Amino acid sequence: MQALLHYLNLYFEIALFRRAPQDLPASSTLLYLSLLLYAVVSFAAMSVQLPRDSAMLQALADTALMAAFTWGVLAFRSHQPRFPQTLCALAGTGIVLGLIAIPVLAWLLRLGDPADANGVTPAAVVPSLLLLFLMGWSIAVVAFIFRHALEVSRGIGVSLAVAYLVLSFALSNLLLALGGDR
Repeated sequence: MQALLHYLNLYFEIALFRRAPQDLPASSTLLYLSLLLYAVVSFAAMSVQLPRDSAMLQALADTALMAAFTWGVLAFRSHQPRFPQTLCALAGTGIVLGLIAIPVLAWLLRLGDPADANGVTPAAVVPSLLLLFLMGWSIAVVAFIFRHALEVSRGIGVSLAVAYLVLSFALSNLLLALGGDR
């Protein structure tokens, strides 16, 4: 349990830009555990608004996309040996940010649908802004991780983070369109 808390703290420090992916051990055990926990937290976050089967499919697809995208960008730059630490950092910070997002998602969902004439639910402003902040933070963290792993500029890191986000949303929408939201 103490080791788990140690790594969660390390992931939180990476999410706060105090540590980098290279500060993680290149451990396959830590990588597999982090991916498992990332998928579980993703499933929990998606279960707030989707049926369980759809949430499970979305969580597994998101985890696979994260691994494939990471491998692809590292292979493009011939940095494949950095894969375990980079993917571990992405999964670990995803766990931290996901645990923060779950109560905000639940708060937003509890507010229901009543909206004023502008289509905005006044009570939903705060949780919506919090989710927007979390999305921005997530992009910044992914950019930070890719910047360190690939030894590229901040701009390229941000571009890769946005590309990953767009691919993730596209995959999610595709799965929902194919009936993954039933």
